[in-house]
Amino acid sequence: MVSLSLPDDERGQLLLVGAATIALVIVGSVILLNGLKFTDTVGTEGNFDATDEAQRTAEMVRGDLSKMADRVRNDTGLVNFETAIRQNISIYSNRLSNMTFADSATYVNVSLNKKRSEMDGSGVLVKETNPATRFTHPFGASDFNDPYPVAENASVVSPANLTIKDFSCSGTSAGVRVTVVDHKTGTDYWSMQITCQTTSDTELIQVRESPSGPPILRLEGGSDFTTTNNVDIDIRSGTVNGNQWDELKFESAVDGPYDISAKYDGPRGQALEGSYMFGSDSEYSAVNNPDKERISVYRPAFTFVYERPGITYNTTLIEEGGA
Repeated sequence: MVSLSLPDDERGQLLLVGAATIALVIVGSVILLNGLKFTDTVGTEGNFDATDEAQRTAEMVRGDLSKMADRVRNDTGLVNFETAIRQNISIYSNRLSNMTFADSATYVNVSLNKKRSEMDGSGVLVKETNPATRFTHPFGASDFNDPYPVAENASVVSPANLTIKDFSCSGTSAGVRVTVVDHKTGTDYWSMQITCQTTSDTELIQVRESPSGPPILRLEGGSDFTTTNNVDIDIRSGTVNGNQWDELKFESAVDGPYDISAKYDGPRGQALEGSYMFGSDSEYSAVNNPDKERISVYRPAFTFVYERPGITYNTTLIEEGGA
């Protein structure tokens, strides 16, 4: 039997940053904070100076957290992002507080501001977790040929995974096609077709960079990938069963923001079965997908607290995107 399923986000593991890494990330902030020695002689001018130092420290911390958020997104995808970023913020805040408080009367704390994060935007997870579901639903409409929107105007797409279970082409020509275009212009194009070549019963994965052009990548089952177990495809990292093909990375062919659609690509009665998982900061609400989930945090905001005798400074830090 041919089945198609999408794996859970295997990259959705917590990125627990070690002590050495945290120390490197915050070293600039620590150098600044350790110089803020408080004395009883600090007057109005000293308070103004302390407020200025607090604002400078907040900007340095914002830079640290932006870089951290980028790394967590890259290592977890959007599905487990909130859990992972909370873990990392906790480690970061504890290290920052401990390293500064030891030599200074200054206290600093950082936490995730969930309410503000949700105000600044949320994403959507479009998925099908039942491996017995045929790709005619929901990827195919009543005529089994209409494209199904997966993401619209998305700047962040992660995960973007498919898994073919028991991929065998004996006597079937069923297939699935995933297409990505540039939302702004619609001219950049990338598509991946999973199909069966009935003349030779060969399982194929083909990539094109134009609707009518020849494939720039043609992978055959048995020679380029094994079909005896699940065939795991990640079109963000460009891998099939962990083996790398750069042509499988849609981001290398299309500039964001992205419009992504998928459709059943074969005759009636021969649909592949399976599931899928696409997470994005998409405007598309996936109203026709019963298994959609709202991702509440993908562009986090942080609450920053800075205290020293006579000075309390609180602000909300909005992530600006790290390097």
